[in-house]
Order: sequence, then C-alpha cells, then structure tokens
Amino acid sequence: MRLRTLCKRISLLAVLAGLVAGSPAHALFYDPFPDAAAVRPSDELEERIWHEAEIFRAQFVRGQTPERLRPLQRSVRAVLQRHWPDLAPKLDLVVIDNADVVAVSSANGDIVVSTGMLMRLDNEEELVAVLAREVAHVLQRHAVRTVYAARLGAGANVVFQTVVKANSLISTAGLITAFQVTPEMLLVDGGKAFIQAQLGRLKETMADNFVRRMSATGFDAMVKTSLFGYSEALETEADEYSLSVLSRRFGHTDAFSRVMQRLLDEARVDEKKFSAFYANEERLAQRVEVARRAAAATEASVAPAAATGGPVASDAQAAVALPAGALELPSQVAVATVVVGDEPAGDEAAVSPTAIRAAAITTSVAEAEVQPYGDLLAPWALPVFETELEAGRLNRVMRNIERPRAHVVLPSGARVLLAEAWAAHPDATHAPRVSAELEAHVQAHPDDARALKLLGVMALRQGDLEAARAHLTRARELARTDEERGFIDQYLGLANKKPGSTS
Repeated sequence: MRLRTLCKRISLLAVLAGLVAGSPAHALFYDPFPDAAAVRPSDELEERIWHEAEIFRAQFVRGQTPERLRPLQRSVRAVLQRHWPDLAPKLDLVVIDNADVVAVSSANGDIVVSTGMLMRLDNEEELVAVLAREVAHVLQRHAVRTVYAARLGAGANVVFQTVVKANSLISTAGLITAFQVTPEMLLVDGGKAFIQAQLGRLKETMADNFVRRMSATGFDAMVKTSLFGYSEALETEADEYSLSVLSRRFGHTDAFSRVMQRLLDEARVDEKKFSAFYANEERLAQRVEVARRAAAATEASVAPAAATGGPVASDAQAAVALPAGALELPSQVAVATVVVGDEPAGDEAAVSPTAIRAAAITTSVAEAEVQPYGDLLAPWALPVFETELEAGRLNRVMRNIERPRAHVVLPSGARVLLAEAWAAHPDATHAPRVSAELEAHVQAHPDDARALKLLGVMALRQGDLEAARAHLTRARELARTDEERGFIDQYLGLANKKPGSTS
C-alpha cells in the first residue's frame, strides 16, 4: 500500500515537473523589460494580451479626446515625457472625463487617467506618484505575469485531477471502481484495448477541462486586475518603483504618502463604497503602510536629483530598480481569446502602434500649454464635484472641496456645491453653515442663479418667506431653461402662500 501511494506521488510530481519544464524560462518568470527598446511582446501569450488591450481601452475611451480636454491631456503627457523620455514614445496616455478616481494601464502601454483622479492630485510630484505606478505595471509586465500564473495554476489543477484518475487504473479494483466495468471486459487482449480507450477518453476530458479552466481563470484574472488591482505582491512592486522614482527625482516620497492618505480618507467616509483600486479602503491602507515603512529610509539615504543637477534615471535603470505603473487587463470579451483564441486575422499585426504613440506624445509635448497644471485642472473641478453630488457621495464632495490645496485654485462655484452637499447631508450640524456660505458667495457673485435658488430654498425652510421670495424671484429671472424655471416656480408657490394657509 505504501509503495502504491509513493508511486502515485512520484507520478504526480513527474507530470507537474514536465508541465513546468515544458515552458521556456522566460515565459515562467517574464523578467522586467531592461530598457525602453525592449518593451514588446516576447511570445504568443504576451502578444495576445497586447492585442486584446485595445478592447480594454475601448471600455474607457470613446472616440477622440474632446477639444476642451486636450490642453489638460497635453499637460499630463508632458509630465510623462519629462520623467520617462525614453519610454514615453511607447506609451499612450489618455485623460477621460470621469469623476471616479481612475488610473489604469494596459500591457501595451495604454494609460488612462480620469479627471476625477487628477482632481485629487495638486502638483507634478503627486501626478508622478500615480503615473509611476502605471508605468511600473507596464515595465514589470504585470499583465502577462498575472495571466500566466492563472494559466499555470489552472493547468496544475487539471493535471492533478488527471493523475489521480490515471493512477486509479493501476489496479483492477481501481478500473472497476472508476469505470464500472465487469471482470470479463478485462479478459479480452489482457484488458489493454479497454485501458487504451479509457486513457484516450481521459485525455480528451483533460484537454476540455484544461481549456475551460484556463479560460475561466484567465477571465477572473482579467476582471480583477482591470480596475481592482493586481495581487498585493505586484502592487507592492509598483509602489516601490513609484517611491524610487520620487526619491531620485525630488529627494523625498512625500507626494506618494499624501496621495494615498488623501484617497484613503475619502474611501473611509464614502457613503457608497466601490471597489475600484484607488477607492478601495483596504488596498489604500496597504499603500499608506508601504509608504510609511519606506519614507524614513528613502529620505535619509537619497539626495535630490535636482540638487546635483543630475538627470532622472533612465528607463533601463528604472527597470532594474523596479518598474512603474498600474496596469489593467483586457475586457471580459477578450479573455477567451487571450487564453485559447486564434491569432488575429488580417494584416493588423503589420501596423505598429509604436509610431502612432511616439507621434502622439511628441505632438503633445510640442503643443503643451504654458499654463500651469493647476490652472488647466481648475475648470474640471465643477463637473467632477457635480457628478459626485448627483451620485450621493456627499462626504467625498465635502472632503474634496474643503481640503487645503497646493497650486490649484477651485472655481468660486465649488463653494455653492459645498453648500448643496451640506444642505443634503443627513447630519443636521452642517445646515447652519449653508446660508452663511451662500450669502457670502452671492455678495461676490450676485447673478449666480444656482446659489440664489438654494439660498431661497434655505430661507423657505427657515420660515423667512420674504427672503425666500426675493431670492427665488431673482433666480427665476436668471434661469436659462424652462426646466429650471419650473423647478423654481414650485418653491415660489410655497413661498407665496400666506402663513397658516392650507390651500
């Protein structure tokens, strides 16, 4: 009995060893790209992931970047070019109009950053902290490493089950138990034909299971990493790379700590939790802890690059230290293709995206606005805050507007949105601040219909009908649409009722 168990174990180890040995070493480990020139797919799996990244991109980017967003996008691309001059031509950074805190990247070098994320970043250092994580995912090849690990795990699971079944054929009792055969079936040809047929069927089952399991595992890996982050080990690699870039370039890592703590504070008070990586409380707490452990050592041992006049480390040096970026994998539709699909048809492979990316980043830098990043970002504050307000994320709006900012001056209308958040908040302690904030705003901006309307509503709630009528009447005069006027008329109707009237 002991000998049989030992044989089974040896068989399993032999098959698993063959599975690993059958894969080239580079496919098993996928070393970081040593320099910008090396950033390209190295095998069929990586090639497919790069191809499917285009589908992932389409989930975020709809058509061309709107004209009004292009100055901000050029500014962000210019930052990417300054800090990764060799690598930038291989990357394609797109800014999208989205209030969520999104910064994602794909294996092929696509980086997507939302206006919602940029509203949390006050200066170039903080922008570099986030971009570096995305670059790291690209340089460290986190996409293919994730999918390959999932495939290997799925394959090992199938092989294990197959070995267990195959070993049951060692004895006649095992055959009878496994396949419900009679002893007479084993007398013909010594049972060899039967065993051969059963092994063939087992092989077919294994192949079918292998495809299904790898496809399912691949899909799971894709979805999890597309927006919710990689394994903690890979995310820590991205953290370390970002910290190393900040330390070399600016002499400290404060920006990383500030950004992650800011996002963590928002995630903790968010009324409507969501699990995107940069809104996930648990993942952000881990980022803050990584920064805390690294801060003392980094600040003590690294001198500012600016102080010595030395250049930023090259992409090759960066890759050796650790890569930069935060990548997301292809979409659900892409998964089956990535894992078991056919090669892309046609001549698409002949069209290299590298030249397109290089032209895009070069053009962006050449056209980069002289305006500071903060000035370009300010006009996008109100759309971001309004979207969050409509979504009921009152605490995010309040925290984002009230927090101290460096180099970014919010439009005056942000205070009106803050007052709206206070007025709608279930915590009644915010209510007394609403009218005072609005009155101060209206003194400076007497023709702000939105502020006048809310001021009238607050006066109505407090029973000051005369003030309510005055503010609402003025707001109606300034209203631009019939919908706005209709909304104001409802409150005017209440304000014009005599006290005690029930009609």
